[in-house]
Amino acid sequence: MIGFAVSFLIAAALVIAPAPAEAPPNLSVVVTDEAGEIRRGDTLVYVATVTNNGGEAFAGILTVETPSYFDIVASGSTLAGTAARWSFELAPGESQRFEASAKVGEVAAGEYQAIVTASVASPTAPDDIVVRATDANRIAGTDPPPTVPNFGDPGADPAPPWTIGALVVVVLALTVAVVALVRWRQREPR
Repeated sequence: MIGFAVSFLIAAALVIAPAPAEAPPNLSVVVTDEAGEIRRGDTLVYVATVTNNGGEAFAGILTVETPSYFDIVASGSTLAGTAARWSFELAPGESQRFEASAKVGEVAAGEYQAIVTASVASPTAPDDIVVRATDANRIAGTDPPPTVPNFGDPGADPAPPWTIGALVVVVLALTVAVVALVRWRQREPR
């Protein structure tokens, strides 16, 4: 019985343990503009800089996404709605700058800031973001919503995935131990 329990626990641990992941590329991205506050009719110039901090070359896709009320123009890019997309290749230690101009249109009611996002992905997995950065500008004449004090830390890291697997293994081990103890006690003569 105990041999079965040990075999079961080892098998469960192997099934639950995450496979080692390929190391992600060591990239950084920054997106900036010169504005602090914006209003309808402003034309903003966003500069996104991608840097390869790793030891291997990286080919990727940079996407700069603007709010729905922006009209974006960016040379050398593919435009899709309010996003500009560039393909690039970077050697180790190399950086590349990308520029996009955006004109602010009619701001939707309730908006108090314009957030522009720069995301880098691999061309083989364009939906898997490797690194992301944002730039936010206050919209003139608006007030941000009130904050909720002590609501929690939205920047806190979630628990790593292995902790769930470890918890399941511990629960299984305890269950097997309790079942083994109950059966052992049932076999004892009274």
